[in-house]
Amino acid sequence: LAAGVRYVRLLSTVSQSLAEPNAVVSEAPAPAATEDVLDNTAEATPVEIPEAMGLLRGTIIQGTEDGDPVEGLEAVFHVYDSQLQEQIAEYTVGADGAYQYEEVRIRPDFAYRVTVDYKGVTYSSGIIIGNPDETDMVLDVTIYEQTDDSSVIEITSRATQVNLSNQGLYIIEVIDLINTSNSAYMRSNVDGTDELVSVSVPIPEGAELQLEHTDPNRILLSDDNRVVFDIVPVLPNREHYVQFSYLLPLQNATNIEQPTDYTVTGPAAFFVEDSHLEFTSDDTEFVESRPFNDQTYSVYQVKGNPAIGDTITYSIELSADMGSDIVSEGSQTTIPREALALILLVAGVILIGGAAIIIFRNWGNAGSVTSSVDGDNLTPEDLMKAIAELD
Repeated sequence: LAAGVRYVRLLSTVSQSLAEPNAVVSEAPAPAATEDVLDNTAEATPVEIPEAMGLLRGTIIQGTEDGDPVEGLEAVFHVYDSQLQEQIAEYTVGADGAYQYEEVRIRPDFAYRVTVDYKGVTYSSGIIIGNPDETDMVLDVTIYEQTDDSSVIEITSRATQVNLSNQGLYIIEVIDLINTSNSAYMRSNVDGTDELVSVSVPIPEGAELQLEHTDPNRILLSDDNRVVFDIVPVLPNREHYVQFSYLLPLQNATNIEQPTDYTVTGPAAFFVEDSHLEFTSDDTEFVESRPFNDQTYSVYQVKGNPAIGDTITYSIELSADMGSDIVSEGSQTTIPREALALILLVAGVILIGGAAIIIFRNWGNAGSVTSSVDGDNLTPEDLMKAIAELD
């Protein structure tokens, strides 16, 4: 778990440097001599960081059978130092897709990755943390052709969390998907956006997208504010999840429709804060009540797997003891800080594996790193604690 948390923190730190792609790497200055309180002659000893010269090599791999050749593509090598500065170099690969960088400075405070731009998408290797004892670093990058056939997308789980806020209903959606083809799922010229996008999710009329649990660098909103688009490609046979949140005005009773645009192969559930809200739907059945963050949530699961074109309809209204008016300012608790933890844990979405996809816009591969997480041994309490620490 500690390794996973450190990895996600590393990704978050490295992602900040992506805003300055042409920054020049400079060595961190050695600590200046300082006076010791007890001995004016004492000086701070500079910390020597071990380093070695080594090799970084790898291959650009065409992941789609019968896809276009990789010859002529650029393997872009990125080095990030401890000062969040970046240095890049480019290598044009031949027919075999192989590249090689020699005389690479390897330091434990440096991070290394390789990216490839292909048909509007940036694919990435994993991230390697420098180890002077390992001077032969290998980073492969897999690219894919693209498909806009929505039949290759399957929803393996969907979780909708509903809370009451001072502004109305605060709703968080987490949708877990998989691409069953051997091409990346991406679409262009989609109504409502000029961007290259992947999956889209309709939201209710009057909904306002919120940044609290939405990545603005990844999630787009259509011109009519009725559809949420993900700009990250859905890669073949890999778990992919879409997360966003929105506010919805609450009337005495608010009816909400949840259309089904993709094949559903797994469970869908609603988690409703039951101290303030009452949930009604003919399309769901009550499962259990669950405590979380000093709140109790009622869990309702959708009956069966809805088909494409089906719509799940539900109604939310204030609990009887709340009265018929909207809750007043100051009488409602704030939105749970770890609201995501609840729906991730119950829906079965893998937090650590998906974190890299959220952090890096348009990264094709989350890749491997020097640290790993044994997800099978993590308890819900472990994951909640990790999420709280990351927040």
